[in-house]
Amino acid sequence: MDEGTRSDRADAVMPTEAVRRLTRVSAYALCVEAGAILLSRIAQGATASSDGMWTLPGGGVEFGEPMIAAAQRELMEEAGVLADLEPKPVEIFDLITRNESDLPEHHFVIAMFRGRWLSGAAIPGDDATEVTWAAAAELAAMTLTPGTAERIRRHLAAVASGPASCGPATDDAW
Repeated sequence: MDEGTRSDRADAVMPTEAVRRLTRVSAYALCVEAGAILLSRIAQGATASSDGMWTLPGGGVEFGEPMIAAAQRELMEEAGVLADLEPKPVEIFDLITRNESDLPEHHFVIAMFRGRWLSGAAIPGDDATEVTWAAAAELAAMTLTPGTAERIRRHLAAVASGPASCGPATDDAW
């Protein structure tokens, strides 16, 4: 097939609006201390659609960086906190946003790690304007990124149900 044929074919299947196709792998940390969850408020201009919302600290995995290292790095960069994260993600999920034409706009593959706070004063940094420790009961009154409140509640319930469903047998910190 010559170059002209490939170009014509690509134009036929691509919408007239240029769509940037990019999948981003991200790692987030569900960090708990004394029954409260660490949340960060996303800075204006940091994202396409979630500015000003609360979310778990996290962000993109750098090339060659293990996901757990990315979750630890993002936790430190966004909130100044170190946590003892479980070695494997407790959840991996897709977040796909769509534009006004209902075409995929962003595709995130997110690995969520869970752990307990070890140290750090929880101060905003990087692309967070605020950080806070919030009790599960406070989540309903906060503007969180889509699915975050439900995800937090589900994982806190798994922790409460005992070690068999949440990882290490030494789960007393939860």
